[in-house]
This record gives sequence, structure tokens and C-alpha cells, in this order.
Amino acid sequence: MSVALKERIETQKAIRIEELQEKYLISKEKRIVLFGERLLAINEGLKKRDLSEISTPKLFKCIKALEVEKEEPVFLSEEEMERKRDERIFANNIALAETLKKKEANSASAGSKDRPGYKITWGEPIPAKSRK
Repeated sequence: MSVALKERIETQKAIRIEELQEKYLISKEKRIVLFGERLLAINEGLKKRDLSEISTPKLFKCIKALEVEKEEPVFLSEEEMERKRDERIFANNIALAETLKKKEANSASAGSKDRPGYKITWGEPIPAKSRK
């Protein structure tokens, strides 16, 4: 089985796992919504009841669950967003370079040294005989 075929199979498996997780696992955002809705219902119920009838642990169970999910929003400046974007681009380029090195090493070890290769860098024109 070729390396490219294995990579495609692994990618399809990862996509399927992600789909199943989205379908069956409750995300943090969904948990916050569910606990928030429950909290609203509890508050409405509390308005109609005498608090002395309800035990304290039951009253605060949902509030505690919601506090666990609490997350402070992080607001970034334009400069910070641009820096993070640049860091992602840099990290992706490093990963791409490593992948290309592995492919070159694999093709060299497979006896493909007799095939002509072209090294193209950014800004240089593509050799005429390799264009189609």
C-alpha cells in the first residue's frame, strides 16, 4: 500500500472520529448552554417557592456545575491576532518542510534517484520543460 493511500485512509478515519465525537460528545459550549438553561429554570422555580422547603445542596448543585464551565473570554488586539496568525503560518510551514523532507528521504531510499527532480523556490519561475 502506498504512503499516499495510507495518508488518505488515516485522514478519512480522523474525519469520521471527529464526526462521531461531535454527534455523541457534548462540547463545553453545549454544556454551558444546558446548565444555563437549567439555572434559568431553577431561578424561575425558586421565585414561586419557599426556600426553606429546598435543601441548600440541591439549590446550588447547578450553580456549581456552571461555575466549573466558566471561562474568561480573551480579547486580542489586532497586533496580537496578527502575531498568532504568523505563528500558525510559521508552524504550518515547518510541518510542511518536515513532510517534504520525509518524502524526499523515502523516494531516495526507494531508488528514485534516477528520476529528475526540480527544486523551486518562491519567486523563481518554473522551468519551461516541467510546465504543462
